[in-house]
Amino acid sequence: MTIEENKSNIGAVDSESENCKFIGHLVLAFSIAVGILYIFAFGKVETVRYSEYAGMIKESSWSIVQIGMGVSVGLSGLFWWYIIQKIGSILGYLESIKKN
Repeated sequence: MTIEENKSNIGAVDSESENCKFIGHLVLAFSIAVGILYIFAFGKVETVRYSEYAGMIKESSWSIVQIGMGVSVGLSGLFWWYIIQKIGSILGYLESIKKN
């Protein structure tokens, strides 16, 4: 390996287990970000009620169902993060066996 090739690999992840764990962290961060974005985009709903004296009154409130949906998106990311981390540790074990 020349010096130029070595410089291009600085900071690169060399093993499949480390790549797998890195992808797991990306999945977790992405799912939490999407869950928070979902809550802020769809969590607030407007309801209209009619009053005989005031006419139509619009009220906005947070929807528990939509907040629960956003939290479940984050929790599903946590589930997939755990599965990918386990796959990464199995790959790390197999890599250590292969080295010996």
